[in-house]
Amino acid sequence: MISPGVRAVGPTLRVVDGGGTNVGIVVQEPPPPGTLVDESIPDDPKRYLPKPTLAEANRVMKTLSDDDRSFMARALLIGVEQSGEVGASPSDLERLSKGLGHRYAVYQVANASMKDGSVTLPLGSVDFQPGMRLRFFVRDGESAKEELHALWSGYKKQALEETFATGATTFDPTACMLLPTLDRGNKLFGGRSGYESKAVASYLPDVPSIFGFFSNGAVGTLDGTFRNPDSVQKTILHGSASCYALFGSRSKRPIYSPPDDDEASEPALASASSSAALASDTGAAPRQPDGELVLRRREIHGGRAISVSTVQWSVAEKTATPTSVLEGFMWDKEKEVDMLRERVPLANLLSQVRAAVDTGRAPRSWTAPLAAARAAGKFAVVPECKRSEAST
Repeated sequence: MISPGVRAVGPTLRVVDGGGTNVGIVVQEPPPPGTLVDESIPDDPKRYLPKPTLAEANRVMKTLSDDDRSFMARALLIGVEQSGEVGASPSDLERLSKGLGHRYAVYQVANASMKDGSVTLPLGSVDFQPGMRLRFFVRDGESAKEELHALWSGYKKQALEETFATGATTFDPTACMLLPTLDRGNKLFGGRSGYESKAVASYLPDVPSIFGFFSNGAVGTLDGTFRNPDSVQKTILHGSASCYALFGSRSKRPIYSPPDDDEASEPALASASSSAALASDTGAAPRQPDGELVLRRREIHGGRAISVSTVQWSVAEKTATPTSVLEGFMWDKEKEVDMLRERVPLANLLSQVRAAVDTGRAPRSWTAPLAAARAAGKFAVVPECKRSEAST
């Protein structure tokens, strides 16, 4: 689910002239029949005339508060209606609280033309056609809080309706990942740290894991969880929003809860730490609980220094032994590489490679014989000789 945290301002507009991501002329849509009209506001006969989009935006800005006007001057947000019908709940918050999803997909204007007053949205975001509805939007902390609670109230409402209808839920979340953009958090919610994560935890009290991180953007559908047949779901890149991703088991596997008794975990830790020692005593290679072989890095012991006259050397006080054949192979190869590194330093090796390339004596290709055999229709065999089974 996506929460842009925006609020609609101004009237609903209809596209008169537009194509692709560019919209040039819009006209204010008359209020639907039965809508209460404030008669104290004088009627402007020019409000229903077609205007350039920027001209309509300037007219709307004059009716806003100082904060909303300041935001709209910095970033012009336009919401495009996802479905062609207003529906039973024209209010955005009411739609969200009923589980109907967002009515508008909000985009930030990418370019505006002062010559003809048209605006252009991000490339590929929308394909404007005459008759499409749109509105202007602003963003503030209170609107983000209201949208956040309305969105999760709609999710819980749908979950309860599904439980009452079928007697069981088809999806039980076990974790929630929260991905807010960088302009949210304390900056948007009035200095309150962790506001979104605490709000999500209040709606998902049985979910043990709520985690996430800040990002430069969120990619997803507005109402990925909602089942709204009237909404055309489209993957959108949101520059300012919060994305909520719920995880759950398709097979209804219960949530794992570690034991509360600390003493019960101590024997397991002791047995895990001594698995290598026990394996060396019994002669069996140590393995993890899932059967994977345990491989350790080779221990390098310099020992203590012993000086006799002018000669000084060290005596190894402890010599590690591999616990499996595979671990022994790995340690032997590591020793071989260390010896070759001391014999031929990296600078000398690079010089040899450059000299070979310059003289045309390139190293033999390992894959060339295999490719030639395949091209000739012959079998290509790569033999492998083992001294013993590596898994023992």
